[in-house]
Amino acid sequence: MNYYIQGDKDKAEQIKAAFEKLGYDVSGFDMCNDNILFFTYKLQGGGKVISTTNANLYTADIIKTHPDYKELELSVEPKFNVGDWIANDYCAGKVIALTDDAYLLDSGQGIPFSCEHNAHLWTIEDAKDGDILATDNGWTCIFQAFDGCGFSSYCFMDSQRWFCESGSEVHTPDSRINGKIHPATKEQRDLLFAEMKEAGYKWDADKKELRKIQPHYGISNFHAGMPVLVRDENGGQWIYTTYSHYDSSREYKFMTSACESFVQCIPFEGNEHLIGTIDKCDKQYINW
Repeated sequence: MNYYIQGDKDKAEQIKAAFEKLGYDVSGFDMCNDNILFFTYKLQGGGKVISTTNANLYTADIIKTHPDYKELELSVEPKFNVGDWIANDYCAGKVIALTDDAYLLDSGQGIPFSCEHNAHLWTIEDAKDGDILATDNGWTCIFQAFDGCGFSSYCFMDSQRWFCESGSEVHTPDSRINGKIHPATKEQRDLLFAEMKEAGYKWDADKKELRKIQPHYGISNFHAGMPVLVRDENGGQWIYTTYSHYDSSREYKFMTSACESFVQCIPFEGNEHLIGTIDKCDKQYINW
């Protein structure tokens, strides 16, 4: 089999010597231009082309096909290890593997070894407003701010899966947090949001706000004298009035204190922004 190795001409003798040491018959090389050379190795079989611009990379690719190849020790020890939580200017996460040239993070991102000088072990000072943090024992929170001693959160879930709408409660290492704090994994984030929903809340990431989920607004929630918005059809304008009663025998079932009837009726509170508009209301209010 002929191997054609493409690389810098300055590496010619280095590559030639490496393969001759492994018992390859290096028959020669041809210059393609001022920067590229091709070595030809006479082996049994068909042909194969390997192209790269880095001598170390393509040398390693070929040597690994040889039966006597043994993994070489890294000339420089990695700065971080599998299991470390690391961060740089553009990403953060847990190191789940070391590839040939990078740290692979649980977020799916990677930090090249060539850029490891810009990376460091993650600390609470790397957290940004709205980040989801966790500990290995299941304590999870949505980070708000760090004051140098402790940090505040918008909400948190403890290791027993008890969800707390914490406001600006400050957490310190000697409080209810047990375990080293770090960015949350996907599984930890999913569990936090599931427990949050179960507790009746949802997180607005754009507004950085924990919001109470309103239950579906059934007819039984209306009462005489209640401020409401009404209209007769989709695309109609929402009108402010007060509620009287519900008459199931009529086509327009929602009766107002002015003895008028409408098809659609929603509470005024929470929907103030809709008055005078033709906008859709939240689906939780649809009961017609």
